[in-house]
Amino acid sequence: MAMNMQMACEALCDAELFTFEGAASESARAMTAAALPHANGGHSFQKEVLELACSILLSAEQAAAAESRLLGEQAVQAEGEIRKAKDSVQVAEKATEEAHKTVEDKTAAVKSQKAKVREAVSEEKRTAGEHKRALASHDELASQKCAADSALAMLETFEAGQLEDVPVDGIIEILTSANAERTLLDTMPVLLTLPREKRGEFDIIAFNEVLDVLREYIGKLADTLSQAERHLRDAFAEALGCEALREVEEERLAAAETALDEAQKATEARTVEEQSSRDAVTACETLHSKHLTHQVLADEKAKRASAVRTSLLSPPAEVEDVVMTPADAAEAKKDQVINESEAMEDVLMRVARPTVV
Repeated sequence: MAMNMQMACEALCDAELFTFEGAASESARAMTAAALPHANGGHSFQKEVLELACSILLSAEQAAAAESRLLGEQAVQAEGEIRKAKDSVQVAEKATEEAHKTVEDKTAAVKSQKAKVREAVSEEKRTAGEHKRALASHDELASQKCAADSALAMLETFEAGQLEDVPVDGIIEILTSANAERTLLDTMPVLLTLPREKRGEFDIIAFNEVLDVLREYIGKLADTLSQAERHLRDAFAEALGCEALREVEEERLAAAETALDEAQKATEARTVEEQSSRDAVTACETLHSKHLTHQVLADEKAKRASAVRTSLLSPPAEVEDVVMTPADAAEAKKDQVINESEAMEDVLMRVARPTVV
């Protein structure tokens, strides 16, 4: 019984056993712990002290059990929060996966659009070159026709006697371009220096042939120039179209790059959200583990309080009667007093002393 009393006193003085709401106050426990070593007897006061100790231990047991139930409920609630958090993680993972897929698609779109821009730039350069060549060819033909028209006009004026002198070398050069016969070209230096009244029949025939050659040459130049003008218009239209197409493709590339940038930012945001969801799961699991750990501690405290209380209520074990001599009885009584005194001192050492102001 003395051992049970000592265990009960230690329990009453253990503040950790009475940390839950509803447990006995420290002063009540200290008072009871101080009196408990003297409660080993049949006096009504001793029984009341024993009952008080049991009541205090019961308060600890009930408070710990209540705390255990509350922690259990909180653990169940935390399990629900864990499930919700894990569902959020799955949603976030899917969103992140879709965001990465979007980035891949946008990246491919940008790559494809860059190829289209390169092709458009190449076509623009090609058509611009064709337009430049067509323009040069047109201008050259126009220049040749202008020179031929001028030569024909001068010769007709010269033939009419209204012009005394003509550029012989220039006329010969134009006739050469017109593929005039060699014999006709050879007569030109002399023919173009003869006034009209001094020309013979052969000179007149040769001069008229020169005029015919020039007119035919100018007609061919006119046809060729007309074709060159059409080709120039087509080349200009194609070059203008390719320039516009290049601008459109560049605008599309800029839009695709903007879309890619937005997709990358969205992916970063989804990644942050996914990590936040994972952190929430970790926090919920930590809280759940904390509730379970504290529940186990509360259960242990309830069991300890119950065990101590039960030991106090248990009747002392029956022992076989031993015949003691008066000397033995006196020694036993002395030992009991010493044990009770030591237990009392041990308990009082654990009891907090009130502060005197």
